[in-house]
Amino acid sequence: IREIKKERNESDNMDLSKTVHNDPDRCDLFGSINYQDIDNTKYLAGGAFSHVIEGTYNGQPIVAKLLQSKFKDSPVTFRQMQYEQELLSRLKHPNIVNFIGSGEMEEKGELFDVGTPFTVLERLYDTLTQYMKRKRLSFQTVLNLSKQIATALHYLHEEALPGLTTLH
Repeated sequence: IREIKKERNESDNMDLSKTVHNDPDRCDLFGSINYQDIDNTKYLAGGAFSHVIEGTYNGQPIVAKLLQSKFKDSPVTFRQMQYEQELLSRLKHPNIVNFIGSGEMEEKGELFDVGTPFTVLERLYDTLTQYMKRKRLSFQTVLNLSKQIATALHYLHEEALPGLTTLH
């Protein structure tokens, strides 16, 4: 929810729920994505535990979060990534990034070893901050965006994961 889905409408009725793929309910099973099926890959960023690349999968813009090789054999880190994938796979809301699937590297790459797990998510293009820097938002747009953020937070806290506490 930290990012705005790719902007397609510059009017005051901007809708955060516009997704980059046509079927928001589509989610591949765990381990079903072959990294070689991700086209046009480009390194975006690195974090404490993962590297993030962008590309396309089945013609849709995606990002893939790949566990850094030094953590690949850590049972704790691997379980945390699987748990994150499980949680992401349950989230179905138009204002929350879509989980597409996951897999493990089958070939050694420049940054990644065989067996390195990865998570594939819908590609987002702007953060709310970036969007606000590009143009002045009308009061109506601010209200619209606030409502969309509030519905996503309500979903996370009240509906998405019954019995679990949501931290963000």
